[in-house]
Amino acid sequence: MLPDTFWTLARRYIAMDTSVQNGNAAVEAFVSEAMATLALKPKITVQRGEHAGKLQVNVLASFGPSGDGGLLLVTHSDTVPPGPLERWTKGPPHTLTRDGDTVIGLGVADVKLDYLCKALALASLDLSALKKPVHLLATHSEEVGLVGAKAFVAADLCRPEWALCGEPSELIPCHAHKGYAVSKVTVRVQTTAAIAATHRIEITGKAAHSSTPHLGVNAIDRLAAWIASDPTLQLTWVRGGSSPNTVPASAQAFVRGASGAHPVESHVSELLHEERGVDLRPAFDALVSLWSDWQALAQAFEPTSDAEFDPARVVCNFGMLASDDGALTATFDARLLPVHDPMELHARFAEKVALVKGAEASIERAAPGMKSATDSPLLQALSACVRELGMPEKAQPRAKATSTEAGVFARKGINAAVFGPGVSVQNAHTPNEWNRVTDLERAVQVYTRLIRKLCA
Repeated sequence: MLPDTFWTLARRYIAMDTSVQNGNAAVEAFVSEAMATLALKPKITVQRGEHAGKLQVNVLASFGPSGDGGLLLVTHSDTVPPGPLERWTKGPPHTLTRDGDTVIGLGVADVKLDYLCKALALASLDLSALKKPVHLLATHSEEVGLVGAKAFVAADLCRPEWALCGEPSELIPCHAHKGYAVSKVTVRVQTTAAIAATHRIEITGKAAHSSTPHLGVNAIDRLAAWIASDPTLQLTWVRGGSSPNTVPASAQAFVRGASGAHPVESHVSELLHEERGVDLRPAFDALVSLWSDWQALAQAFEPTSDAEFDPARVVCNFGMLASDDGALTATFDARLLPVHDPMELHARFAEKVALVKGAEASIERAAPGMKSATDSPLLQALSACVRELGMPEKAQPRAKATSTEAGVFARKGINAAVFGPGVSVQNAHTPNEWNRVTDLERAVQVYTRLIRKLCA
């Protein structure tokens, strides 16, 4: 059973808005509080930086002997934005809500509570018996390009032999994950003539993690189909999506000439006040065409599938769209197989963008995938822990469809893997994110055994 101190800290951590837009500076004080509450006395190293105009921190807590080697336990401290608050029907996103064996809140699975599971495991051990160092790292800005992990590796603050990165994996060891590419695309209109919009269009979709877009309904894609059905339609304003790696659950637009029938369910309302702006329709059509190019290029890579993954193929997501000052800006992402080069996708796409007047693209993310050997000491020990705790069906290492921080450490030459409590598919990056209390308890047991096997 998890102690009351765990739940006190969990409520505090979930209550903190650590999305990249807000910054995670409060995590520095929280780590100190958590260590004191659990009677842990690590050496703490804080790495400060800035991203998205906010202070961001990596916080490293080190235990045992000094020197190289040992185990690095990694858990990112940031979350995606909560999205539309009205969709959180089982409790507010920044409030830890418990219902029997279920806890609900933003970060309970992805991936704040995993940090506390690792801290609790350390608190249960005689750390004076450690023969190799153990480090517990809270990183920043994982959800926007693994920024904190990259900064940590570049600073060379510790040199572990193994890195275990926390992500919801249903307590299954993961030895591989997909690569991740994100392009930010802007198309500027070529006219200054203003028109008056007559209607507001609202399209509803269903949120999902962008690694499994087939489990969601992309509201931006639906809006594009709605607009494409009427070539006479003009557009003055548009907005959709909350983060690149989430399937957008809603999209809205101001249009002129919305009287005809359209193939997509929508809410259409007349504008009571005149809304004037330049006609964005040509730029919108060009952007949608570039979206088609992005998908075709990503899905043309060989091999086209890897049966270890679900989905086995490359998948893409039109994550965000917004208009501002006569321009449209969007994010396109792609989940690539480990053998694919994200930079090659960006290079090929740049050739397409160069053909479109008023268009430009920037590389937002280019994280290669990872495939570690399943017989590595880390994965063998992790699998053994899972098996010993009565979960043999979960012990065989598998592949994970998302991109993770493990790839950053693997490229540094550190043997890396992914593991954590919680369900990822149809849970991470969606309203009413949840986790099982029993899985959190099992995660503490796994981490306790793993530290003993590798470092004590």
